[in-house]
Amino acid sequence: MTACLAFAAVLAASSPTADIGSLDELDIELDVGEKAKAEYEARKATPPKVMGSWNFDDMVPGKKGHPRGWWSGIWGDRKVNYGSTVGADGKGRAFLLDVRSITGGELQVFSPGWNLKKGYWYKISFKARGFDHPAGMTVTVREAAGSWRTPCGSTWVRLTDEWKEYSFGGKSWCSMDRGQFGIMIGQGSAGVFAIDDVKVEEYLENPFPSPKPPPPQPVVEGNLIPRGSFESGTDPFWCYEPSNFDPDEVLCEPSLTRADEGHTGSHSLRFAGRKKPDGKFSCHGNIESLEIPVAQGRKYTFALWAKSEDPGASVTIGGKSSQESFEIRGTTVHLVPGSGWQLVSLTTKPMPKGVRTVRLSITPHCGAQGVLVDSAFFGTESSCRRRFVSARPFELDITFRRGTPGIDPHIVEWGEKLPLTVGAWPVDGTGKGRTVGATLKVTGFPDKKGAELHLDLVAGEEKAIDFDPGLNGILRVELVPDDANDAQRLETIMGRLPKPRATGAKGRFGIHARISPQILAHARAVGLTWERIHDCSQITKMGYANPKRGEYRWADAEVDALRSYGFSILGMPDYPPKWFYTEKWIEDENAKKAADKKENAIRLPNSGEVNLDTDEDEILADIDKRRRDVDKKARSYKVVLCDIEAFRTYCRELAAHFKGRIDHFEMWNEPYWDTFFKGEKWQFMDVFHAGAKGIREGNPDAKVLGYCNEFNNAGQYAAAARKRPIEEKVDYNSMHYYYMGIPGTGEFGVEKIVAPYAKEFKEHAGSELWNTEGNIFGGSSFYSWRYDRDGCESHTAFGVRGWCDSFFDGIDRVFIFGMFNTDGCRNGGLLNTIDYDRSLTGWGAATATTAYFIDAMTPHREVASPKGAKLRVFSDGVRASAVIFDDCLEMGRPVFDATKLPAGWIAVDAMGNDLHREPDGKRKLSPVPFFVSAEGVEPAALGEAIAAAVLPPAEDVGKVE
Repeated sequence: MTACLAFAAVLAASSPTADIGSLDELDIELDVGEKAKAEYEARKATPPKVMGSWNFDDMVPGKKGHPRGWWSGIWGDRKVNYGSTVGADGKGRAFLLDVRSITGGELQVFSPGWNLKKGYWYKISFKARGFDHPAGMTVTVREAAGSWRTPCGSTWVRLTDEWKEYSFGGKSWCSMDRGQFGIMIGQGSAGVFAIDDVKVEEYLENPFPSPKPPPPQPVVEGNLIPRGSFESGTDPFWCYEPSNFDPDEVLCEPSLTRADEGHTGSHSLRFAGRKKPDGKFSCHGNIESLEIPVAQGRKYTFALWAKSEDPGASVTIGGKSSQESFEIRGTTVHLVPGSGWQLVSLTTKPMPKGVRTVRLSITPHCGAQGVLVDSAFFGTESSCRRRFVSARPFELDITFRRGTPGIDPHIVEWGEKLPLTVGAWPVDGTGKGRTVGATLKVTGFPDKKGAELHLDLVAGEEKAIDFDPGLNGILRVELVPDDANDAQRLETIMGRLPKPRATGAKGRFGIHARISPQILAHARAVGLTWERIHDCSQITKMGYANPKRGEYRWADAEVDALRSYGFSILGMPDYPPKWFYTEKWIEDENAKKAADKKENAIRLPNSGEVNLDTDEDEILADIDKRRRDVDKKARSYKVVLCDIEAFRTYCRELAAHFKGRIDHFEMWNEPYWDTFFKGEKWQFMDVFHAGAKGIREGNPDAKVLGYCNEFNNAGQYAAAARKRPIEEKVDYNSMHYYYMGIPGTGEFGVEKIVAPYAKEFKEHAGSELWNTEGNIFGGSSFYSWRYDRDGCESHTAFGVRGWCDSFFDGIDRVFIFGMFNTDGCRNGGLLNTIDYDRSLTGWGAATATTAYFIDAMTPHREVASPKGAKLRVFSDGVRASAVIFDDCLEMGRPVFDATKLPAGWIAVDAMGNDLHREPDGKRKLSPVPFFVSAEGVEPAALGEAIAAAVLPPAEDVGKVE
């Protein structure tokens, strides 16, 4: 900085009007700059200080336990064997962690501590490996004994079967007395791991080489939009981005379809408004593109043509970059009915340094007629000159010709062919009748080759094909031109899944889905049966349905839509309006004590612990410490009181209105958070049970769920519940369990969570336990340009095991938290339940198969697993089904031989592909399960036959020395 100031002074001195000042002063400044530079070079050359080093060679072979000074944290329920194995050099020892199981939280193992200094750099290096079933682990520097601060970084590594060296670190943003190297092995990542040669070094300057800046993006001329003429009925380059979450708007969400007229070519994109329950038209949201590479310093033109017959219709175009927060300033054109196609265009500023890609957006506003968009162009300013230039002379087309375009998913049932229309459409009107060669190809999960068909397409003509993909599950369908100069390759995602079973309220597969026709159709197609009314849509919440006293608005259209798609509904009456809460200042000390010394008062410290029957002094101390404003002089304090009777009245009206349509209610979401229950904690049980009483008054057949605990705190409300009259007991217990891995990994699963609920609540809650909010583990698109096989396999494995192991271990319903905030490019398409363009994911395909085989069935835990495998058996008295996958705690992977099963039994993979068609009928087990099912077979007999079909791995595979 000083050197820069000195240089500025020299420049100023060269000006005729500058005050030159003292040359001696300038020399001093320059000297200081040179001195600082020399000091920097000296600091950089200073050898690092070793803060800690562990090679584990002093560990004794065969002796169990941690290395000297190392220890484990206590977050979560786990079983781990600690010891040593042969070191990375093949001679010494290494620290071995045999992780048998983790449920809830993580395994945390820490080194001895060292002091960290603010502003210093730290480099942590280590070697690590897995054995036979490598998983991932997070390594970090953390203040383990105090807060969870991570002052100089962390990294996640995917281990291999061989030793590899890793390093990470950074500049410490704070000083710390006891920084510790920590290994975090997430829940579900059971297996055998080893680490060696851990070293922590302190540097005065950054020891890490500066990353090389990426080369400048090349300037590419022409249209960078691959299919700007919108000739295909399917184009993953664009996706719909919702922008309005009003339930009526969402229910009538616009759809993207292809129109049979165009500004150029034969078609255009139609953004169609849809009628809402009030008779008005919904036309909200916008269309966004995938990332487009751009060159630094160049201006780009974005242009398209649009038309509409709706009075007041308009189109806005713009864009943005995820780098440098760069915005392409939008422009709007109002479309005049009867004026035909109108140009909408803009030219960007020069692309700044650091911006390498942009996303384009098209935002139409329309009514019943909708807006047509065509001839979209994005390219350098010199490439356009206000006229449309196509990327290729033809655009290929793959259209799914079943269901309602823009709403129904591109999914057929097992055994059905894909109903496709394909074509090659000339963009400029010339070339009609020419033959364009292309090959239709199918790829299944994970990289399974399906059917291929070469086609001679007549340009300008549609060709209907009923195409047998040769595979089940998620399908990547491609149309590849023989000549890349004719057209760009086109791919889309489709599915061939089992027909969803009509299990009704007995179904166990739940979701949080936005109530739009597109989302509901997709959710039902993958076998989901329950909807929880929470963040996805608040139509049963008090704040939405009872905004003013005595005023109700009932979302009949939304509820009827859910029912029409076959969903059972878990309503939630919480999230009250502001008038439900009253702030009250209490000045009398005795009144203060009386209010807080209420029987069954619940105190919730930051840890989430519930403390019942706390003595008076502790309550008052807690009040002073936590969120109440205390005026010590006036001896007054503020409380937030709930209108308990109003909640009871609302719940009664809600249950009565939707009787027969909504018959299950979870009373409150995560009430242990002040964000969700804003009243006094001692009032919660009264509020809860007043609402439950109202539900039962309005609908005596309704079932009440509570108390929505955090999963590993079964006793959170149990003591208070046991003091309530027995007739107030909840019908089903509920909790939230967020998975940190894939269930079913290790020696035990979520039964460690289930058992405490029965123990704590006794007869004051029904026997069923519902997980009403859980996340997904893994995530990957099946589109070729973003496909990550490892991520997709984890995602797909969870699509089976997240359900089956929850049910197997005693959870009765599971509601995955997704399908309302995961579609769209804004989330980077880091999907959970649905891809960015609302196409199928591996999770969705695996969920459909799982629901088909085990939904509404009873688990049979008495059936033993064969060696090297995990077996989950279910039955309904007619069918028996089994889920089988590799046991990561056993070395090697068993082979499953479907030919050893009795004739007529079904054996398929997670996608539904017949295992009998594998070479010799054999296939190795993996984390992604297989299914076996048969009718008229007892669960024990099913298990015995499967055990006979499992060939164990060789004894010496993956042996740990």
